[in-house]
Amino acid sequence: KTGATFAGSFFSFDGNPNGTFDFNKILWSGKLDFNYQAAKKVTIKNSGFKTSEAKVFNLTSQVEAPEVETLGYYAGGSVSNAYNVSNSAAAGTHKNIWIDNEANLGGFNVINAANTSSPYFEKVAVTCYSAGTGSSSGNNSRGAISSTSPDTAIYDLFNFSNHQPVNITSGASNVIVDNVEYRPACRDDVANQLNSGVVRFAGSIGGAKCTNITMMPLANSYIYNSALTVAAGAKNITISGVVLRSGASGSGNNRINYIVNDNANGSRYNDIIVHGQTRGRTDNLAANSLGCKITNLYFIDEQIDSTQADTIGARCRMEQVYMHGNNPSSTAIASAVDSLSVMMLRDTADGGTVEKTDGKFFLRMSPTDEQTDYYTEIVRTGVIVFNNNNQLYIENSGDIVELESFVHNNVSAISSDATLRGSGTSNFSATVKMRRPDGVYTSYVATTQASMQAAYTTLASDSLNRVQFKFRIERTATNLTDYLNDIAFNCTLTGDDYPFVLTPVAVKTTVVDSSFNPIQGARVYLKESSGGAVALNALTDSDGRAEATVAYTADKAINGWVRKSSPGATIYKQFALAGTITSNGLELTAIMTEDV
Repeated sequence: KTGATFAGSFFSFDGNPNGTFDFNKILWSGKLDFNYQAAKKVTIKNSGFKTSEAKVFNLTSQVEAPEVETLGYYAGGSVSNAYNVSNSAAAGTHKNIWIDNEANLGGFNVINAANTSSPYFEKVAVTCYSAGTGSSSGNNSRGAISSTSPDTAIYDLFNFSNHQPVNITSGASNVIVDNVEYRPACRDDVANQLNSGVVRFAGSIGGAKCTNITMMPLANSYIYNSALTVAAGAKNITISGVVLRSGASGSGNNRINYIVNDNANGSRYNDIIVHGQTRGRTDNLAANSLGCKITNLYFIDEQIDSTQADTIGARCRMEQVYMHGNNPSSTAIASAVDSLSVMMLRDTADGGTVEKTDGKFFLRMSPTDEQTDYYTEIVRTGVIVFNNNNQLYIENSGDIVELESFVHNNVSAISSDATLRGSGTSNFSATVKMRRPDGVYTSYVATTQASMQAAYTTLASDSLNRVQFKFRIERTATNLTDYLNDIAFNCTLTGDDYPFVLTPVAVKTTVVDSSFNPIQGARVYLKESSGGAVALNALTDSDGRAEATVAYTADKAINGWVRKSSPGATIYKQFALAGTITSNGLELTAIMTEDV
């Protein structure tokens, strides 16, 4: 075939008719175009195609799912979606494939699965060897594999291109990514600073698990955007088991910016190890970030380049997360932050080390009406208000509030006095008491290291070294200009990892009276029928609901009760509960009758 767009001739593998095509042990090179758009069924095995032209290996709009196994494709020139399996009812299976897009410097996706379903990739290598002779700027919205399709599965991806390995965007759901090995760029003879990350989930995405991601030792190319990005619109994304590598101290754009950059709902990040220096925050939770959980984020090298405050999001949990500087900030975060409390790892500038044993506890000044257990007014004669920037204002001297923390694991000792931080903090006083989960609180003690440690030593033994704090804050001078941001003190941690639920499901109970009005303050207690592990132990909120997240490993029968018997308010007869936790979780309703 000849044409104006080619110098000389080229061979066209053209399968546009709705036919069935079976390729096995085919090797072809030169100037070629492989275009099997709208084919009925394409099967390719043990084959290789190399073209010097900027041509797409086109398997789009298929009638039946294609099957590709053991394929090499080399595309000359820079081309968008060099290997394209989009716009089919089913994208098919693609195993043991190697795609080299010679001149793609990161501006286009390499493998694309858009607007299809169930694309399955296994043992995939992506390279751009010839592009190593030119400088690349990268692109943080492109990927070695990009998908907008539900039920995307990516196993064993080896990426040596100018692209971030994985880019999942709107339309995808129930995504699985496992075992990604990655090094920026394909060659060492040209230096690159790539405006890209490692994993990106962006837009309307429901559910994804991304596990076992390893950046190999770097040579002459680096990334400088956020490493792990989950953007607005995404829900329930889990990223776990990550090794990242960044540049040396003072190396500018050779360094990763944020390790975690989250603006989504219900994201979970766990077991992250970082080599080298960052140039920004450890974590940045933006205005739409809700219910984010970050656990076990550690640095191998002492962090000396950046002191930016980590940004805390709404209803987040942070357990054993390395921080830059000594202040988790709530700046620019949405209203109703209600992160309650976080346990960070201390920065070297704050006297900590890069190991797992130097912790810093922060009590946040940010409850909402939903946090009825967290915030209690003991004495109120004037204004008491929490604003949207993590600040507590108490107007009148003598007014008192109590704030209760999350339960934190692996706390072996209290190692410093508590510090009240904000403006006019000398006009507040604070005491603290503590307990094991669901145990009895100690008496209130002064927030000095000696007093807190003495109280801690009275707690019963606990295999996970769990502790919960309750602070009593009193105003000692009348005005509305002073405020508290947080209460912070240093802890010694055991060095163990924080337990992380990789496959979480919700256990919920709604408690109502005989007229189906919600009952607040009822104690819900559920445990596994075999073994007795506690699944839910909480008080109902103003909607009559109590909820917890547990790990799902198999269906488990549970039993328990609802009780509300405290005098001074309406009391109810105990209500028995039973059910089975499945992969969809468990939701129960208790209809209680008054105990008269």
